Amino acid sequence: QEFSNLTPDDYQFVLALFSQRLITGCRELEGRLRDGLDAFLRERGEDLINRIVRIVRERHEKYQNTIYQLEPDLKESPGGLRDHLAAGWLRKLRGELAFSPYSDEEIRAAYRYLKQLRILVHLKAKRPDNRLTHRLQEEIRRYVGYEEGPTDPGVEALMHDYFVHARVLFSYCTAMVRAARPLEHSRQMGLQFMPQIRNMTDILVVFQHASAESGALPDNVR
Repeated sequence: QEFSNLTPDDYQFVLALFSQRLITGCRELEGRLRDGLDAFLRERGEDLINRIVRIVRERHEKYQNTIYQLEPDLKESPGGLRDHLAAGWLRKLRGELAFSPYSDEEIRAAYRYLKQLRILVHLKAKRPDNRLTHRLQEEIRRYVGYEEGPTDPGVEALMHDYFVHARVLFSYCTAMVRAARPLEHSRQMGLQFMPQIRNMTDILVVFQHASAESGALPDNVR
């Protein structure tokens, strides 16, 4: 009955239910909860997608839409753990990508790397701070074994590995956002998003989005 009173403003509660699983208790009640969630998504799923897309865009804009941060927040920065979470929500709501910039194995590996790095940051900072500060970069590179010397880049090697994995999650999340709103992106691609088209992979993603909603391809992409 309470599901009938939910709105997209309750998105955090609704999205938390995506991970629900019965540990103990009444299986019938758990089934009713799933039925209520399914009914809500059928009626308000598009509103929920809009909310997720808006939140992702606002968070990315806060960091200038780039993974290259001097002291990245491993949770909130573009390419951080929030991107993996948001992409997973959109994947459940919208379905699989017809063309993905990275394989599921690469996405899982990037997620594991960021998650393990975040644990190290918490241990070294002795508090739940997600920022990989310059001090922590130096401490973690020594702890993990990145050597510093004339021929060994040390912190640079650590940050290179971070950026490689962050790019995977950022690209995954960006692809899911575009797939969630393909017509909007196909119409704007010629203006706002054309600088992001750098290679054949990007062109194929644009074509996928335009085809999904029968949107017209920009002339320069065509």
